[in-house]
Amino acid sequence: MSLFKKVLFPVTLSLDLEQILDNALFLKRLNIQSFDLINVVSSGFGNKDDSLEALHQAVGIIRQKIPYNVSAEVVEGHAASEIVNMARGQDYNLIFIPGHDKNIMN
Repeated sequence: MSLFKKVLFPVTLSLDLEQILDNALFLKRLNIQSFDLINVVSSGFGNKDDSLEALHQAVGIIRQKIPYNVSAEVVEGHAASEIVNMARGQDYNLIFIPGHDKNIMN
């Protein structure tokens, strides 16, 4: 059983699909059964529809490769504020922010 039941995974669209999938596998190894991807676009500068389409593509691939309960959401605003607001408002146990370098788990 996992200590964390509900995990929020903020992503930028600069992460490629392979990186997102690798991180999903990492979460699976931690016995986390579900997580939500969130992408925050700057108000007036980002295209929410394009971001949501890219995240839905990622969700579909994750579900094909790993039996996972995963969803995606795109919000507008200041990234840190929106991530924290979502985590607090929906009772997430963990905000998962992966490092970009290798670590002891890789």
